[in-house]
Amino acid sequence: MEPVASKPSLPKVSVAIPLYNAAPYIEDCLNSVVSQETQYSFEIVVSDDASTDGSFEIVESFCASYPGLISIFRHNNNLGMVKNVAWLALQCRGDYVVPLDADDRMMPGRIQVLIDFLEREPDCVMAFHELRAFDSVSGKTKYYFHRNYYNHSKIPSRSSIEHLVRYGNYFLPSSIAYRRSSIPANGFYTQVKLVEDLARNIQIAACGYIGRIDQVLGEYRIHPDSATQRTRRSVERRLQVLNDQLRSIELAAEYGVSSHVISFGKANAYLAAAMFLLRAGEYSYFRDVLERGVGSVGFCGAKHRLLYCLRRFPFVARKWFFLYE
Repeated sequence: MEPVASKPSLPKVSVAIPLYNAAPYIEDCLNSVVSQETQYSFEIVVSDDASTDGSFEIVESFCASYPGLISIFRHNNNLGMVKNVAWLALQCRGDYVVPLDADDRMMPGRIQVLIDFLEREPDCVMAFHELRAFDSVSGKTKYYFHRNYYNHSKIPSRSSIEHLVRYGNYFLPSSIAYRRSSIPANGFYTQVKLVEDLARNIQIAACGYIGRIDQVLGEYRIHPDSATQRTRRSVERRLQVLNDQLRSIELAAEYGVSSHVISFGKANAYLAAAMFLLRAGEYSYFRDVLERGVGSVGFCGAKHRLLYCLRRFPFVARKWFFLYE
């Protein structure tokens, strides 16, 4: 498969955008990239996963306006998000890969700050920055992702593969940059259905430490059609996310992570899923997930133990949860 347009010389940075039916947002996304001011040469690589809403044609028009800057690949058959993201990474040519979801935006200076950081820190394989989550309709800030992450206090400025395994993703794809050399020869892990980023991040973090940049350099769009919002509306999707997380955590054993850390990470994933189900009022699923998790890998802390003790009294548990969340 050949790209519609490509840049002949090798860039320093590849901005990687997976695309599927994002027509209302992709122009905004691309504008935020082409307006970046940076000393580093970069390319924009877009992988369109058989969109049906005109997304591909919007990117094509950008290719004409910015010749040589954008490479867009179009799949005739839908691969699904997991395989599309993994395939896209292998098409990048830069020393550094900067992912960006098609409905999100870069803020000015994102590329410059991220690559400056990685250039200064040769042992850092991936860096992430703070991300502003905003309402797509009103434009108002809803929260900041990292500082509002529920395990924020447990994540140091230099974190490792073990932090990812223990606490899950404490950053989003649109807030990271990583070294292309960390991509496995056969590509990123794809034996999951909905959530590919935890496995990918574990594979990257096996090659070095993860650096944190507290500056807000990106914007995460909240809208009803996003994968996150669809998961929040669906118990079935949330349970599949849990299964994907468990498989991703198990992958860490291949990179030397101890069984103790892996068990803790699984317990934490079960706890997070149970808390979601409790909040949603899905009490039978809440109890089932708690019992499966404890029976499989045990507890990850006092809060987990207390929630388990209250599993037969979900109304009490929900009151406690909202009181101490």
